[in-house]
Amino acid sequence: MPAPQHLRVFLASPGDVADERALVRKLLKEELPYDPFLRGRITFDVVSWNDPAEPAPMLATLTPQDAVIKFEGEPSTCDIVIVVLWSRLGTHLDVTAFRKPTGEPYLSGTEWEFENAWNARPQPEILVYQRTENPKVELNRV
Repeated sequence: MPAPQHLRVFLASPGDVADERALVRKLLKEELPYDPFLRGRITFDVVSWNDPAEPAPMLATLTPQDAVIKFEGEPSTCDIVIVVLWSRLGTHLDVTAFRKPTGEPYLSGTEWEFENAWNARPQPEILVYQRTENPKVELNRV
């Protein structure tokens, strides 16, 4: 049997899809490697900023986006980029190092991650998923 193919998967997602992010990680780390069709043929390395099993070092001098890039790599360097969305795009990314060619800031780290993958040559496979349930909004009354 030939050596297994190693795939790097970048997981891009804002904070409102933590459950979905955990499901993707579980699928890639605990389920697909043991699938009879894939076992011994493919391995996965999941790249994301808040992986509890493999956290990126969060140096005080770096933003979370900088830390992921420095210690894990850019989406453009991965084989697959999975973007999971729901009710928000993520936290505003108004950092000088992360600017659009027009000079404008990206709306979020998730937007930057998608664009980084989209503009890469060769382009990684990009999979975009959206949670379809209506967002639940809680309003606290004083």
